[in-house]
Amino acid sequence: MRAVLALAALVALAQIVFYFCRTVDDMYISLRYAERLVAGDGLTFNDGARVEGFSNPLWVFLQAALIGLGVDGVVATKLLSVLSYAALLVLSFRYATRALGLRPASAALGVLALAATSYIASWALWGLETPLYLALLVGLLLALHARLTAPPTRRSLVALAAVTVAFLATRPEAPLYLVALAAGALLLPPRGLTRADVLRRALPPAAAAAVVVAALLLWRHAYYGQWLPQTYFAKEGGGFSLSKLAPLVAQGSGPLEVVYLLGAIVLAGVMAARARATAPALVMLTTCFFVASVTIDWMPNQRHFLPLIALAPWPWLWALERLLRGALRRGPRALARAVLASLVAGLLAGQAVAAFAVDARFSIYDFRSHGRGQSWVREKSSDTWRDALDGLTRTPPRHVAGMSVLGMGMIDQLFRVLEASAAPERESWFIGRDIGRVGYYSPVQIFDTAGLFTPELTASEAWRASGAVEPAVLDAAFGHEPVATDLLDAWGHAVGARRDIMQRYDVLIGSRRDPVAMRPKAVVRPAPAEVLARYERVVRDFRAFFFASTLYGESVGAAVEKRFAWIAPQLRANAEPLSDAPPPGLTPAAPVDLERGAVTLHGCRVEPAPGSEPAPGALTLACYWEVHRALPRDLTVFVHWVDDHGALHFHGDHPPVVGLLPTSAWPVGRVVRDAVVMFFPDELRGVPLSARVGLYDGGYRAPADEGPGVDPDGRAIGPTATP
Repeated sequence: MRAVLALAALVALAQIVFYFCRTVDDMYISLRYAERLVAGDGLTFNDGARVEGFSNPLWVFLQAALIGLGVDGVVATKLLSVLSYAALLVLSFRYATRALGLRPASAALGVLALAATSYIASWALWGLETPLYLALLVGLLLALHARLTAPPTRRSLVALAAVTVAFLATRPEAPLYLVALAAGALLLPPRGLTRADVLRRALPPAAAAAVVVAALLLWRHAYYGQWLPQTYFAKEGGGFSLSKLAPLVAQGSGPLEVVYLLGAIVLAGVMAARARATAPALVMLTTCFFVASVTIDWMPNQRHFLPLIALAPWPWLWALERLLRGALRRGPRALARAVLASLVAGLLAGQAVAAFAVDARFSIYDFRSHGRGQSWVREKSSDTWRDALDGLTRTPPRHVAGMSVLGMGMIDQLFRVLEASAAPERESWFIGRDIGRVGYYSPVQIFDTAGLFTPELTASEAWRASGAVEPAVLDAAFGHEPVATDLLDAWGHAVGARRDIMQRYDVLIGSRRDPVAMRPKAVVRPAPAEVLARYERVVRDFRAFFFASTLYGESVGAAVEKRFAWIAPQLRANAEPLSDAPPPGLTPAAPVDLERGAVTLHGCRVEPAPGSEPAPGALTLACYWEVHRALPRDLTVFVHWVDDHGALHFHGDHPPVVGLLPTSAWPVGRVVRDAVVMFFPDELRGVPLSARVGLYDGGYRAPADEGPGVDPDGRAIGPTATP
């Protein structure tokens, strides 16, 4: 037994190592609530609005307690996750031996199966309340068994009442399990007890728990004005449908996994009938009822099935023990048959657990190319293990090295917010589906298009019925004059149909009919020094436990570091973008007029890359522009680096002043200094190159007046440099 438990501990440790540096981004919702609570902003997500956009109050309070002690929020969450995961395994062993009567050796095998199950381990380590919820569920079963089957004591009363309150304060579906367990204890009392005995033993802790829960509900109503959390209104819908149970046996499940889980449900029913151990069957049936009743998320509903999966080993092990004990009484031949059947069943269950051990189901939209042709599967492989170890050693993983700093996935939403407006972030608004990647790393106010923090949305009958976005909801959202958006699904279509809104915004991603990312036209962009300060704050926050901040396995910590390493020199090089006159010594020596005299390029010069230790091959090209009349559209600066023969070797195209001062905002009569730091590849080191400069927009190039400073292709001739 000890050897098996030691093996289970090693397997659990391996799971912790693999998943420790990964988080699910919903984690940052509760973290923002917890940090704002500690900071004195109340249990709120946005300033001035009390909306309970989380469904795990106990988890939030535990996070806040550790943050209040000075622990970094992500570190605090990971610490709670590891401790809860360990508690789940320990309590499961005790429940199997004390409540189900399994032998310690069998219980050890069950704990090994739980430790190996990646569905449990991944959700336990991603930063949500899941491991605490599962541990409290098993603890509730253990405390209930102790209260009903042993002489009642004050200790058992307090233990059952406390774990009941904690369980109810962790997840909103917890009352379903309590009702099911109470009904099961009354309908099929433990042997030797009557229903009256069950009531006498269960009512005192139930009454004590009810008093505490009633106080919590009264506090919720007094603080938030609602009896139920906002998440209930945001996620309700869909109605009861058994088709929602499909993820249990589909979306990447292999045949052995299906047999293992369905067999556990059937055997749990047998165990309830023959041994009056009703809890596993009731938990499994309640889990199925809950999953069939709620809205299915975009990911497989493995998280909702976890209570069922967490109890799946025990019916199998109970059945095998009963089979072997019965065979011992019937003689050698029966024993031989039982041993053979046990070996076959153990082999099948073992292979199913092994399948659980090496993969976790993700969304088909994320991992189409992963795993044995099953697009819902993301396996543990040498590549994913390398990513995990890279995270623990703060080594940027290979997939981040291949990212463009101008497009790094979901974290781009945060970058757009940081660079959007000169107004303080805390006074600005973002509209979009925010599950942490913006709201935690920026104090910006969030109008969440999924309704978690937006009662204006959940009050809409059209949205709750069909997801339609009503004009009144759009008026409420854009009445905040958001500085950035991320509009998905019906939101993009609804906004694109509103001409009054679209007239005030430029579309960065999407189209005018179906916009995704937008920026207000009239906004004052922040100064480079302010943007740099914002990025420095984000990097500082990540550095508290940098690579623990990842999204679904994507190393966002490393992505932020890479983005910062690129943008910080750009911002420092553009610290003073406006002046009254250009400096001397520019190339070309004579100014070049473009866009039919609307713009003058006074010239450019090469400067060292900013910083005490600039990257090898980096240099800065600073160009000085002056606009004589307002430009109707934004133009992009192109920089072509050519050799002595005119062959193009390197592009340095960029929005002027790091995108913070578009050409449409250039003040008439002022000189704009636009500097871009370029990082040349190794093969161009030591190669003399000459810059060619101009302005363009898509396929349109601003024409340059002919002269000695313009080449035959209509490009201004800039300085020569050797990277």
